[in-house]
Amino acid sequence: MFEIYLFYAFIAFLLTYFATPIVIRAAYAIGALDHPEDRRIHKKSTPNIGGLAIFFGFIIVTIFSLELSREVLGLILGSTLMLIMGFVDDIVGLKAAPKLIAQITGALILIYFGISINFLTNPTEATSVFTLGWLAYPLTILWIVGITNAINIIDGIDGLAAGVVAISAAVIAAVAFLTGRPQILPLALYLEASSLAFLRYNFSPAKIFMGDTGSQFLGFTLAGIAIIGTLKSAALISLLIPALAVGVPLFDTAAAIIRRTKNKKPIAMADKEHLHHFFLNLGYNQRQVVLIMYGLNTILGLLAIISTQVSKWQSIALFLLAIIFMIFIKTGKFKTKKAAKKTVKKSNAKKNTKKPIKKEKKK
Repeated sequence: MFEIYLFYAFIAFLLTYFATPIVIRAAYAIGALDHPEDRRIHKKSTPNIGGLAIFFGFIIVTIFSLELSREVLGLILGSTLMLIMGFVDDIVGLKAAPKLIAQITGALILIYFGISINFLTNPTEATSVFTLGWLAYPLTILWIVGITNAINIIDGIDGLAAGVVAISAAVIAAVAFLTGRPQILPLALYLEASSLAFLRYNFSPAKIFMGDTGSQFLGFTLAGIAIIGTLKSAALISLLIPALAVGVPLFDTAAAIIRRTKNKKPIAMADKEHLHHFFLNLGYNQRQVVLIMYGLNTILGLLAIISTQVSKWQSIALFLLAIIFMIFIKTGKFKTKKAAKKTVKKSNAKKNTKKPIKKEKKK
């Protein structure tokens, strides 16, 4: 069965791979371009609806290879809504409120089709569970909206969001395989394969961006897959595992919320203080930053996989260790000699550009 899933994942890869050039041409034809601006890193207008190709590869293979159960159907409908909302945003632009309404609506679709977080396990007793009752609804909505926006936020540099989603989906697939949850194994593999195929055109220098069309779809689908599999088991630890799998974007989003709240700025307001901007400011180029971010997400993903093989308290300890590790990174403690030298050079260059103070002539 696993071999069949791998075969269909390869088909999803091929579909996305060959669909992307078509989407590039279509984007130029309809003027769906992301133009350079102060907050952007890219220097030329680039097609921005690449998410259509990722969606095509994932959805086609999902429909034709899997039984359309209630949960799979709910995921397809919800993710399609996210794709449409993201596409409209890329073409005409949407404010934060209608995007949030669409995300909540998508989450409600999942809940209607039986995809929700219903239980949490008492960490002190393996057999004791907390039934969430009505709290399952706000918790599920919070999870869906949180992950969706987390992926959207990190989509600020060539190849970052697609690569992080591919790594996160691979981690969820590994967890599904190790813990015996076959219902999400193919979904995670298909999402991983489609994201990897898109990287061929999205890695720096990017020929196309996924846009909100892709980031909204990928974030929502990743969050939904996690609920279908790892979150549906009544265990507190299962809530931590997918959080680790998407640890980098989640941490970046949490840091952004804290930063903007502290500075009394709107939470939805964009800025240039995300984790990838931090590494760019250290002197790394786009490719190096993306690879560093891949590495960080892989480390957290490995911790998630290890968490399935150790005791509950050891898993919690690993989760806390991951948080400390990310804080250590974000506060600037992680800095190579090369990056430090570049930072010093930039600082000196700025000092040298200051105009000298003219001395007053003696009368």
